[in-house]
Amino acid sequence: MPIAAQSGFVISRFNNKHLVRNNNNNLEKTRDMKKTLLTLAVLTGLSAGLYAQGVYLNNSDNLGATDPTLTSGGVIFVDNTFNDGPTFPHAVLDTTDVNLTLLGGSSAGSLTPVVTLTVGGGGADGDIPAGGWLLDPSASVYTIPGVANNAVGYFQLQMWIGNDASYAAASTDPLALIAQSVVFQNPTAGGGTPPIPPPNLDGMPSMVLSPIPEPSTLALAGLGAAALMFLRRRS
Repeated sequence: MPIAAQSGFVISRFNNKHLVRNNNNNLEKTRDMKKTLLTLAVLTGLSAGLYAQGVYLNNSDNLGATDPTLTSGGVIFVDNTFNDGPTFPHAVLDTTDVNLTLLGGSSAGSLTPVVTLTVGGGGADGDIPAGGWLLDPSASVYTIPGVANNAVGYFQLQMWIGNDASYAAASTDPLALIAQSVVFQNPTAGGGTPPIPPPNLDGMPSMVLSPIPEPSTLALAGLGAAALMFLRRRS
């Protein structure tokens, strides 16, 4: 009897250990499965974020352009009239980080602000890695309101160099350099199976950041235009 009891105790203890061991194995398998699912979710999220519908703020395909008047395939210049004097060209490739606002929409008349990046912690630090090259350091994909995937959107860029928080404020700052592009078209992409990377903003025109004319300069220009009109009338 003692032997049977002892044997039963040993068997029971073995069964308990076996049960605990099985439970531990199942727990580890469950944890592994959760890790796998979490990893897949993260990777799927990264893929979706990386290939979301929209465009990249990147004009690297346009590098090498030297014409500040290009209406497509352009790069970024700075007005160097003050240093050039009467010589040409007055526009040199920009090497200074710029503040910017990207506007986009499904038509030229439906543009709305998509993103604003500012220098000094607002996402624009390092956005001009080389002369004339615009590159969003975050490599974000910007979705354009009302524009379907793999379609063509309408865009406009506003840029400024200075301490102002917006293009509107920079437009009244005599110390700022500003530029606003014409409205241009650019394809969008992303998503699909397999995922299609969104395109760069290669449709952007060249932009020349220039100082705001001083009021005295505008007044002189106005006087000159009035004088020309007067002389034409007399002749």
